This record gives sequence, C-alpha cells and structure tokens, in this order.
Amino acid sequence: MVNKCCVYGCKSGYTSEKRSASEITGNRKSHDFITSSQDSKIARQRRNNKDTFLIRLKPDSVPTIFSNNSKHMLCEKTTSRSGNALRSSRSNKEMERLRELERNFMEEDSIVGRKLEDIKMKLEKEITFSTEFIIKFIDNNMVLLIVKVDEKHHLSISCSILVTPEFHLFVEVYGEAILQKNYNDLLQGKLTKFSQLLNIAARFKAISECDRPLSWDIILTNGISKIEKCLDLIDESSLDNDEIIKTISFLKEELQLI
Repeated sequence: MVNKCCVYGCKSGYTSEKRSASEITGNRKSHDFITSSQDSKIARQRRNNKDTFLIRLKPDSVPTIFSNNSKHMLCEKTTSRSGNALRSSRSNKEMERLRELERNFMEEDSIVGRKLEDIKMKLEKEITFSTEFIIKFIDNNMVLLIVKVDEKHHLSISCSILVTPEFHLFVEVYGEAILQKNYNDLLQGKLTKFSQLLNIAARFKAISECDRPLSWDIILTNGISKIEKCLDLIDESSLDNDEIIKTISFLKEELQLI
C-alpha cells in the first residue's frame, strides 16, 4: 500500500496500514474498510476490545470521495439508461419510420380521384414500367400497346391493355381477350392502385413473349366463357327437339362444374 493519499487536495500521509478512522475515512466510503477482527484464534478475539480495534482499509480499496477537488474537476453523475431501454427506443423509432414509409407509399400508390393523364405521366417516370409499351389515348381511353415486327415486316399487337376513364381494365394478348378471372389475384373490379396496373402490365408482357403466349388455363377459361355465351343465346322454348334441349342443359351443367 502507498504512503500518500492520491486524492487531489488531501494532505494525509501514511506510514503504516493501521490508521485511525479520522485519518482515513475522509475520501472513502464505509464499505472500503475492515471493521471487524480478522483474527482466526478465538481466544484472542475474546481478549480484544472492540473499542480499541483499529479500522483498516481493504487491500483493494480506492478513494471515491473527492470533496476537496476544484469545481472544474467535478461533474454531475448522469443516470445511464439500460441496454434494453435503448434497444426498445431504437426499435420503436424504426417501427415508426417504417409505418411512415408505408403511409407515404399507400398515398402515392392510390389513383382514386386522379385522371388518366396523371397515370400516363406517372407511368413514363416509373423505372419499373417497360419501355416496350406505347401509351396512346383513343376515344378518351388510355391504351398500352406492345407492337411486334416479324421477319416479313408485318406488324402485330402482342399485348394491349385498355384503361377506361372509370378505371375499368381490358387486356388482350395477340388479339385474344383475357378475362379478369385470369388475373383476379392482381385486380378485382376496377383499378384503385397504380401498382395494380404495373403488375398486370408486367405479367402480360411476359406472357406475350413466350413461345406459346397463352397458357392452357387462359385458353380453357376463354373457351368456356365463349361457349357459355353461345348457349345463353339459345332460346330453349323455341326448340322442338327434346334431345337437343337435353344436350344443351347437360352442357350448361357440365360447364358449371369446370
């Protein structure tokens, strides 16, 4: 143990480990001292008087009270926040930031109350929208077209998407109308979001580039729809042949099961 106190402004000097309480308590706290006998012999413990026992410093004690310091060496103790509190605060801020981004995206994505001209301008600025589409206005409708040129320099429209002023959608691939039930996962009813139009355009552009543009599901769905329309045009009450009437009724029932 050192012979001099390291605390700024303290003039105490020590020549041994045993000192009186008045000499050594000034710069240390109570838990820094040995206040009971450490003698292992019971007989000596009985002879020792507690009033005459010299308080000793613990070997690892250090000064922690600096009352003699100048003001520039003092600082107020700040209460540190626990790690969990900091992590919770950061998590809450991040969640709020994500919610704000979501709100902004939903506002930007909505096309309710907008005009087709606004949608056209937004499509032209959208980096994910294919530049192969030509955007035209025909009879107040907005039409997205992909035009192909074959080896004989014949033009054909591989994909077309028509958007009415009321935001109803009509899709064709190589002249074949696509029923909305074939893209119900992207759109139900009329357009309400800009992202819906982007996703439909991307899907049918990709379909139009395939070797067999229309999948069997689309061909079958379109075929069934056409047969149903034809059967609905038949007035069964005007038919005299019972076998034909039965056949028509059977076809209608079978189509409902597909």
